[in-house]
This record gives sequence, structure tokens and C-alpha cells, in this order.
Amino acid sequence: SLKFLNLTGDLRYHERACRPDMSLMLAKLSPYRGAHDKRHMEALKDGARYAKGTAELPFIIRKNSKGKVDAYHLFLFTDATWGSELGGKSMSGWVVFLNGNNVASTSKRQDCVTRSSTEAEIVAVNEGAKDLFHVYQLVSELVDVKLPMTIMVDNQATIALLENPVNNK
Repeated sequence: SLKFLNLTGDLRYHERACRPDMSLMLAKLSPYRGAHDKRHMEALKDGARYAKGTAELPFIIRKNSKGKVDAYHLFLFTDATWGSELGGKSMSGWVVFLNGNNVASTSKRQDCVTRSSTEAEIVAVNEGAKDLFHVYQLVSELVDVKLPMTIMVDNQATIALLENPVNNK
């Protein structure tokens, strides 16, 4: 119904603007935009109530772990599920941390069908690195950001491919 679509759109706008904590909930419910039932609508309403109830909580960027403010550290953590129940499309998720503070995160279905878990992880790293670079551009205008930035991946084959200077397809 139009109510489900409008509420999904409203929450997606807030998620992108200032509420990265809502991205997983929206990623799980968005595929049901065309064929949702009462359970999906109730879950979406729960998400809206959560957003309203936590709207006044502050967004605070803490100092780094040693208490110094001379440089800020950016970290990217990525992960992917391969194929799963999504008609062959994998799910990607990534989180960008600034001094241990979540400043950007996304969970979404990948646009392409991947042929392996390694390829799915590469797609996730690629998309996450775009967000990392975007955050770097914004933050570096305000404070000194320590380089190199750190990217964390949990797939050994993906790590081997990323660390290998040979051009791979």
C-alpha cells in the first residue's frame, strides 16, 4: 500500500541523513515494498517508534582511545553474504568508524549476481570504500585524519586479492 511505501521512504531519508542505526531494519523490510503484509507494516511502525523515541539522543564523536586529539582514525569494516535467499544476489554491509564512533553504515542487496563468496566480499569492500572516502573528504576538511585508513575484511581470499598488486579481473 501507499502507506507502507511512504513510511519506508521517510525512514530511508532519515537513515541516510542522520540515522545509520536504522539501515539493517530498512534493508530487511525494503524488499517487501511490493508485497507486504501486516507483520511487515508492524515491523516498519516499530522502526518509526524507535526513531521517534531515540531522536533526542546525542551524536557524539569521542577522542581516540589514548585521549589525544592530534589525529582522527577512520576504519571500515565490511562483510557480505553470498547468494542467500535473495534470488542469487548477495547482501553487503559496511560500517565506517571515526575514533570508534559509527559515522556511516549501510546494509543492502548487491546490484549484481556474484559467482563466489570472495567476489561478493570484493563488491562489499568496493562499495564500503566509496563511503569511507566520502567520510574522509568531509572529516579531513575539519580535522587531521591519520593515513592510511584501515579496512577490515573477514574473508582470506578477498584479503589475498586486495593485497596482491597484480591486476585481477
